[in-house]
Amino acid sequence: MKAITVRAPWCIAIAAGAKPVENRTRPTSYRGPVAIHAAASWAIQGGDDPRVRAWWWGDPAWRHRPSLESGDFAYAFRRVIAVTNLNGCHQAEPGCCTTPWADQPTAAVPIVWHLELADTVRIDPVGPLRGQLAVPWRLPVEAAAAVTANYGLATAVASLGQGGLLSKVRAAFEEVDPAPGELVERSRRLVVGGDAGA
Repeated sequence: MKAITVRAPWCIAIAAGAKPVENRTRPTSYRGPVAIHAAASWAIQGGDDPRVRAWWWGDPAWRHRPSLESGDFAYAFRRVIAVTNLNGCHQAEPGCCTTPWADQPTAAVPIVWHLELADTVRIDPVGPLRGQLAVPWRLPVEAAAAVTANYGLATAVASLGQGGLLSKVRAAFEEVDPAPGELVERSRRLVVGGDAGA
């Protein structure tokens, strides 16, 4: 599995599904699923950024709230915290994106590339892992397996709230006169995705 290392609090906003663009100075040709890995260091400017504060505290309350600080997010450092899809990459230019998270070139950073992210799922953190500058980089095999397992669990739990898995489990429990033990096994197969009729 591929990964991108992003400093907090930017990676926290991505994991929450609030930040659909990652700003970089170089493009990438990779498209597909990618793990979001939280860097070991905190971006002080990120904690002060109005976009981050508005997302975290809510608008317009953020104007009267303090900047975010690293101590509140220590659980994330050097860990994979989400899986997303990298659907595209384009060079920034005025009007190219409607999201406020998409940076534009400045005198200090004359070239900006937007990595387009979608369908982000937050997972239980996996790590600690040393990040890399490459976009993307490959996770170690064991870490990739743990991320894949946590992603599967997170998507199964998310489907409960959407009625998909919950309705299947409820239907299994409402079936007339199941054999002893069969109902538990059928529900287990539904949750782990092993039921052929699911």
